[in-house]
Amino acid sequence: METLEAPVTTIVEDGMIINPETGEVVGAVIPADLAGADHMTEDLALWAVRKYARIDARRQAAKQVQAEALRKLEEAEKEAFRRLMQDPDYVEAKRTLGNCDAILARCEKSEAYMDLAWKENLGRYASGQLSGKERTWRTPFGCVSLKKVPAKLKVDDEPLVIQEAMLRWPDAVKREFQISKVSKADIEELIKHPEAATALGFEVIPETEKVDVKA
Repeated sequence: METLEAPVTTIVEDGMIINPETGEVVGAVIPADLAGADHMTEDLALWAVRKYARIDARRQAAKQVQAEALRKLEEAEKEAFRRLMQDPDYVEAKRTLGNCDAILARCEKSEAYMDLAWKENLGRYASGQLSGKERTWRTPFGCVSLKKVPAKLKVDDEPLVIQEAMLRWPDAVKREFQISKVSKADIEELIKHPEAATALGFEVIPETEKVDVKA
């Protein structure tokens, strides 16, 4: 019996052609004499449906075991957390962390105030204390450094900038087409006329029939 050969870059497992890098099923090894609906018999069709049923039964059994395992895991985690909350060292560490978080938050607010109320004037004063190429004013408590910040360009009116960029710097504009924004009527019209759709850069995927097998 001949079989279809899988590509060299794939592996075959239980009749499935699998991409070893992603684990994705990319095909199936089908006996050549069974390929196509013309070779399907009632016995083979019933075998295939029964195979689907067995797969579904295994899936449902695994889901039940999985659900029970998750329930036990959640209960164990809750019990472990309850014991942890009663541990004196854990309670003390949580309290200490809370205090540290509060202190750090106050430090951030205090520094923000100093930046707003003092930093600019402090910089001007420090600049007046420097000579030559010196850029740092040193004190017993710390240093005030002056650094040149190069000029930069910032987008202020985005629509206006994009309009100009489309003409002068098209590569700087990121364009993304959203087919969901096309009207249903236009989509239906393009599907009716594949050549016109292709000319506009679309591909018409023909209508197909989806096969769904349930146990």
